[in-house]
Amino acid sequence: MIKRYPIRGIGVLVGVLWLVGCESVKSSNPTAPSVAGPIPGVNITAPRALEPFAGQKLTFTGSPQTLLIENPGTTGARAITLEIDVATDAAFTQLVHRNDAVVPGDGGRTLYQLPQALPAGYTYYWRTKANDGANSGPYSTASSFTVVPPVVINAPIAMAPSGRVNTSNPDFRVTNGAVSGTSGVAYRFEVARDAGFNQILAIVTVPLNGSGSTTMSIGSLPYSTTLFWRVRGSDGSTESGYSNTQAFTTPEPPAPVAPPAGGPDPVPGDSAAWTTAQWKDYFFSLVAAKGGPTVSDAGMRAMRGDLLARGADFQNGWRGDMRPRIFLPVPGCPIANRPDVPLCSYDRTVDLGRYGGAWDWIPRF
Repeated sequence: MIKRYPIRGIGVLVGVLWLVGCESVKSSNPTAPSVAGPIPGVNITAPRALEPFAGQKLTFTGSPQTLLIENPGTTGARAITLEIDVATDAAFTQLVHRNDAVVPGDGGRTLYQLPQALPAGYTYYWRTKANDGANSGPYSTASSFTVVPPVVINAPIAMAPSGRVNTSNPDFRVTNGAVSGTSGVAYRFEVARDAGFNQILAIVTVPLNGSGSTTMSIGSLPYSTTLFWRVRGSDGSTESGYSNTQAFTTPEPPAPVAPPAGGPDPVPGDSAAWTTAQWKDYFFSLVAAKGGPTVSDAGMRAMRGDLLARGADFQNGWRGDMRPRIFLPVPGCPIANRPDVPLCSYDRTVDLGRYGGAWDWIPRF
């Protein structure tokens, strides 16, 4: 019996051979999407991770961060794409982002914006390499950067002194403003004779106190005077705005203390002629009335106004950080209550003891 074989079988065989031959032709075309790889002789260089540069700190703004890459080169005919990896570890086992289909930018560089912002408080590592679908280049050198919280230094609130006060040496107190993303914040207190702060009387900078409020004192201020003050914070790079401005008025000068023993009551201009013994009597009458039993800043501040009225002052009294040493008036020389007086103004000095101890009287001339 003669068996007849359908022609259909021969057609299928021819079709299979045709497809194999066609695929062989496609694979030999280096630009074909289905090319077999790697293609011999093709060299793809490593791109360079430019920005953020190694160790850079980026302030978190809420916007996605941007990476800048120097494009790689290739000796092949196929178009390349970039692969970008971002991780929280140098081994890139904890990836937070990967894109392996980034088209290189023009001009030899690629600017790539992440799809969402990386959170603050972490160090990130990133690298990139190029692929052409058949060949892959090496990774760039990995680089790292840190996303840090934004620096916030809000203005403090000036609280006291305000209005009419009952002391000429008040404490200046503010409620601290919010601070985040930084440390080492200090407050700059400005005290002026006018609301426009054109006539500055004192500027004092003190560290922010972590208790929630910060206090500063500059010693005795002029009696019967209205003064204005404000404060701003700074960490050395970022400054807050100014606080609200407060105004206050110091009290009337106190009644004069009894004159020293051993002579008639002299007018203030005659105090330079007092003997050392008269000055000692006068000083200890002040101590009894205002100074307290032991040497202290508070005691010196309480007595300073009376001493100034008689032409004397404590060491550094003009600067606000008084020391227990008194400069008595010298005939023909200005009072030693500012930094620019001649040396003769320092010729009559008396040490008054040590802090916490009893007041003393030790002439040094």
